[in-house]
Amino acid sequence: MEKDTLKKIKKVRGKHNKKAIVISIAIVIIVLIIFFGSLIFLGLYKLDWQDQNMEKITKLVPLPVAKVNNAYLLFSDYLANLRALNQFYQIQKDTGLPIVPSELEIKKKVIEERMITNYLVRKIAQRYNVSVSQSEIEAEINQIIENKGSQKEFEDFLSDFYNISIGEYIKYFTVPNLYYDKTNQAIANDQGLNNQAREEINAAYQELESGQDFSEVAKKYSQDPSSESGGLIRSYSRGDLPKYLEDQLYALNQGEYTDIITIENSLQIIQLVKKDQENGVLVLKIILTKITSLEDLIEQERNKADIKIFVY
Repeated sequence: MEKDTLKKIKKVRGKHNKKAIVISIAIVIIVLIIFFGSLIFLGLYKLDWQDQNMEKITKLVPLPVAKVNNAYLLFSDYLANLRALNQFYQIQKDTGLPIVPSELEIKKKVIEERMITNYLVRKIAQRYNVSVSQSEIEAEINQIIENKGSQKEFEDFLSDFYNISIGEYIKYFTVPNLYYDKTNQAIANDQGLNNQAREEINAAYQELESGQDFSEVAKKYSQDPSSESGGLIRSYSRGDLPKYLEDQLYALNQGEYTDIITIENSLQIIQLVKKDQENGVLVLKIILTKITSLEDLIEQERNKADIKIFVY
């Protein structure tokens, strides 16, 4: 009888001991989670930790760096962009660039000029059903690789100048830039939004096609300050203009002009006045009408958005 009682007591004690051990382990785990969670929170939001360990942690734990309306922008994206921009400006500093942004200015560039702007561009792009395909991304990357000479040279360039991989470059540069360009073009083609500007540039183009003098048409229609001088603008050297536009202008003969083209916040017709092929210099005239641009819509969205930034 006594033996049976002792066995029961031992079983009960054993159960209590196991339960106590489990509870103790759970308490230790909770304490550690709270401790390391607090440490990570303090390091990211107060002490400005930016090392690779923090990047790895923020990739596992989706912590917010900012909030735009009901959307959260992630700390992992912030740290990756910050790494790229810090590397870029460090090289500028090492090469003696007289004005390099401060640490705070760089952080603001990353969050306000890149991350928040990219979010707003995506929001505007949805209105115009703009999307970016994998083939478009590949075409952009292949063009850069061709210009650099090889994929290895492109990878070395990204590593040296931005401290990022091709995958990061695609995510943080290529895709946002494609969204920006395609959305900007969609806005320019929005007949309701830019109807008057398009009517004016079309009227100017029709007069040119009928044989009217470019300078006189520029004085009549162009909204550029150069209109008073018949649209004559300064000469451009190779590399001053975007490559797609530069190639188009070099293909013209003297006196010829482009079709109506969209450049930033304007519709333009550009005439080649003179081409110095040997020295790579172009003299141009321009007819320009201003349009509501993507930048205008971004500013409108920014002004009405509820934006909260959790760092600096």
